Amino acid sequence: MDPYGSYGNCDPYGPYGYGAVQSNNYGGMPGVEITQKGIRRLADTLHKIPKLDRNRPGPSLLQLLPVLFVPWLTFVITNYTQGFWLRYQYPWMSFGFACWLLLPVALFAFLSYAATKDSKLGDNRALGATFFLSLVAWVAAMYMGHNIYTEYMEEFFQLSALATYPNVNPSNFTGAQLMDAGVVLFNPKAQLNRSLSVGFKNEHVYCVAPVVMPDQGKQFDFWAVGVDCCSGHTTDFKCGEYSNQLAHSGVRLLREDQRPFFRLAVKEAEAMYNLPISNPIFVHYVQDAETAVANYEEAGWRDFLVSGLITFSVLLFLTVAFGLVLGM
Repeated sequence: MDPYGSYGNCDPYGPYGYGAVQSNNYGGMPGVEITQKGIRRLADTLHKIPKLDRNRPGPSLLQLLPVLFVPWLTFVITNYTQGFWLRYQYPWMSFGFACWLLLPVALFAFLSYAATKDSKLGDNRALGATFFLSLVAWVAAMYMGHNIYTEYMEEFFQLSALATYPNVNPSNFTGAQLMDAGVVLFNPKAQLNRSLSVGFKNEHVYCVAPVVMPDQGKQFDFWAVGVDCCSGHTTDFKCGEYSNQLAHSGVRLLREDQRPFFRLAVKEAEAMYNLPISNPIFVHYVQDAETAVANYEEAGWRDFLVSGLITFSVLLFLTVAFGLVLGM
């Protein structure tokens, strides 16, 4: 049955078709010209639009596999390039490789468009879904990889490249002597002097307390640090393993966005307590500094694996739902 009735058999160029409209204006409005040639071109365009096939089968399992695996692989590879060794050693190469991964994504966009013209190229709906999900996965991986790198892996690689100094006596060493320190293993008698702690507030509270010997001399260059672990008004430093009697080591603070505020806190302590400070070194006060460094790497890989599993689960759900909807 012709869904258009008797009108479906009308010749669009007949005496009552589109071609019959030859008026020089529309509704009496001057200046709006509708020519017979323009109407014929519009009719040709409308005639070429394919009709919706309500009986079109859904994509096959083989056609659905790229919807699941291409976005997931895009996420995993991009996440790795932005979060780990390649970015630390060759940052521009890392970014270039991530951009190169957009080429397969663009390929699926092209195939989806081409499949609308030639169904032999595949199911255009599955190809379009693969393109869209891959693009979203790429953007999410760029964000996740950057977060893993800045939060964990950058510090891990930097600390691993720096030196470890054992049995450091804070009263005998100055900060200038340990400028390349990544891990500082203090003398077992060293301890925090919380009575000389200070907090500098700038949205967050940047807390510092000196690491000293019982017979500390006139040099205060080693400072335990932390964020939002003191009030800033009293000497209530509670950062790191401050209460652990076995803690006698420090992991060097390397974050450039925090270091200026800790310097200001030390300047405040210098003025408040009349302390001689030359080249302050900031550390996270812990019991086992080498394990603390390894924890950065472990946390980075943990976030990488968890994000990959979550992404796969979400893509699996979307792929199954996509196949069910189109197969109805």
